[in-house]
Amino acid sequence: MDTPKLPESGGESIVSGLARLAKEVLGGARKGADAKLNEHEGMIKSLDEIAKAFDTDPEASLTPSQMEAKQATAVVNFIRSLFQMDPVKEGEEVDLEKMVTVEKGKAPSLDLGGKKVRFNQLDFSGIKDQGERVVQAALSSIAMKDNLSGEHCWDWVNKIYKAAGIEPGKVLFAVDHYGNIGSFDTNMMIPGAWLYYHNSNGSDKYGDHSGILESYDESTGKGWVLSFPGPGKLPNRREIDFNKMPVQRVQVPKETTKVA
Repeated sequence: MDTPKLPESGGESIVSGLARLAKEVLGGARKGADAKLNEHEGMIKSLDEIAKAFDTDPEASLTPSQMEAKQATAVVNFIRSLFQMDPVKEGEEVDLEKMVTVEKGKAPSLDLGGKKVRFNQLDFSGIKDQGERVVQAALSSIAMKDNLSGEHCWDWVNKIYKAAGIEPGKVLFAVDHYGNIGSFDTNMMIPGAWLYYHNSNGSDKYGDHSGILESYDESTGKGWVLSFPGPGKLPNRREIDFNKMPVQRVQVPKETTKVA
């Protein structure tokens, strides 16, 4: 772009000269921006295709629960048991969409049939296994559509651990910016483990996401993860292929007996 000429003394007025100068600068900037966009358009399309092919879009498939009917019923029955209520009738499936009420400025409530309860009323201390307790707390948060006012993925996980009355324990494995601790072993992948895995999201500086492991299939390298995508969104349950989204860090519940 040619350098715009400043208004000359005795020629055009200062005001009109500055107006012309502004138009030239803006016009040149716009042309330069268009050129850059055209130059990189092919690369942007290629990156988009790669992201879709490897399912690395953190916004993909993030429904409110992704919870099977049987699992939803089990979670509701657990919550009913906390309030000395009988389980739902055998063969009957619960409808979380109808049972959960979301009110602005209030935590969501779950209608158990005349009795409405909120997440902060739940007591998970009766579950002996630390990992299972963390998982149950996370599943309850998901079923009740309560994001616990989380601000980040790790913030929600931390609040779930606190709600479960469990402290995060030893970091068994970490790589890259998390440090270099141990070597990855599938025996670490226990229910309730706090994971960081690389899903190439744009929200985290390193493209990592944090969540709670519900279950892991060693034969496929896939597992179900309970996590929170970000402010204003709902926690979810999602199957992750760790062959495509490698684990970066594994921390297990404190005093767990499942991993040495």
